Amino acid sequence: MDANILVRGSVTRRTTQEISANQVYTKQLSVNNIGSNSAILINQLSFQPVALFKVNNETKIIFDNHGSVGIKTTNTQYYDLYVNGYTFSKYYIGDGADIYNLNTSKVSAGVLDVEYGGTGVTSSTGSGANVLNTDPVLSGVISGGTFSGNGSLLESLNTSKVSAGVLDVEYGGTGVSTSTGSGANVLNTDPVLSG
Repeated sequence: MDANILVRGSVTRRTTQEISANQVYTKQLSVNNIGSNSAILINQLSFQPVALFKVNNETKIIFDNHGSVGIKTTNTQYYDLYVNGYTFSKYYIGDGADIYNLNTSKVSAGVLDVEYGGTGVTSSTGSGANVLNTDPVLSGVISGGTFSGNGSLLESLNTSKVSAGVLDVEYGGTGVSTSTGSGANVLNTDPVLSG
């Protein structure tokens, strides 16, 4: 069929027809499918888009011949779905490796691993510039007003920096802080030695 068609009532399809038309004007197109096949079947045999949906002659949705869908654009750039605007979804599932401009203030679940710039843990071991690792390995110069805890694994300590406490005999000290000495200690300015 190659002609202008004006329909004022219902259309009943008895056999397959080829329709070639440049423009079709209608107030509303409604399809009620009561059969066992698809309500609409479009088989594109050329390199042109399968379908264009326009508003006031401006393309809003395109189904191109590559199987891609474009929204507010006519160029899908070969993406399966290309949206030239904002999208909203309650959930996204799949690989998010190419998502960028993420706002960390919107993060509400999960723990960022150390290899990606996070701490890998959820509990805080300090305040201020927190070290949030259960067994951190630090390098460089570390300064602080006060350090507390077990220092048994510290090494390369400088005795000229000692400003408090008395080193016991069992660790190579004298165990006393006076010059008179006691026991096996020699802390006298004029000691008498024997043996």
